[in-house]
Amino acid sequence: NGGAYELTPDDGAGISFHFQLSSGKLKLTGVSQKGRMHTEESGEYKLHNYSSTPDGRKFSLLLSSQYPNGKSLMAFRFYQAPEAKVNVIISGEPYKYLKGRGVKIGVNASEGLPIVFCAADVPEYLYRDFVKMTAEWSAILSGRLTITTPRDGFCPSFDDVNTRTYNFVDAWVEHPGPQAGVLGQTLTSMDLNRGEIGDSDIFILTREIQESLDYHRPGTRVFDPELKASFGVRKILRRVGLHEVGHMLGLDDLIHEGIPSIMSYADEHNLRTYDREAVQALYPLRIPISRN
Repeated sequence: NGGAYELTPDDGAGISFHFQLSSGKLKLTGVSQKGRMHTEESGEYKLHNYSSTPDGRKFSLLLSSQYPNGKSLMAFRFYQAPEAKVNVIISGEPYKYLKGRGVKIGVNASEGLPIVFCAADVPEYLYRDFVKMTAEWSAILSGRLTITTPRDGFCPSFDDVNTRTYNFVDAWVEHPGPQAGVLGQTLTSMDLNRGEIGDSDIFILTREIQESLDYHRPGTRVFDPELKASFGVRKILRRVGLHEVGHMLGLDDLIHEGIPSIMSYADEHNLRTYDREAVQALYPLRIPISRN
């Protein structure tokens, strides 16, 4: 109803956040680290984004700080603990989920999964390909989880708790020297009190894809305006997209298992039996499917 609040994430960093309630909303007034208070105006910490769900159940902060030897970007998500915690389901099933084999943590099926396509400057056919790609997951989740694919030219920061996005970005983190290319990445946070994925965002790394194209298909561009000339790009993006949406749904990588799956690191380009069975085990049937 009023006054100040302090929240301390259990991350071992010794950082806590101080808020003041104003007009029914929390406003960040300071950050303390190891007993020393930093206010927003001090310049030592910069607040880039703050988001809160309408019910106040979860919110996020995106901060940066400047040090003599570099910069630090910190994303924090807070989940309000329910009065009665939900026991995370640990089954004897063989499928690998984000928290381990048989540990079922997925999207809240009652809320559905809208994945916002955040790219204003990519060819229209890539959005159509994205819709077709997500429809493949939707088909095996019929009656279990509803996936929608809205489009927006602007999307909030990846830490935002109200939006799950599919983004194209130039690169992720630069490492000196040769490295194995990572073509996509999904950032996910989990509300373990409720046993569900709290937020997730997909990033398609266009520089890494372009480097792969330069090696295998010289002269091909990631965002080629010509539909026919971009067939190789579309094939890569479909495979990467199917894999990353699998992560957004709660599936983990299969690296050394030798199982045919879009979640493997083998040259798979289609959803396989493992993918269908794993995701259907994670999302039980909720709505009877018409057989007409």
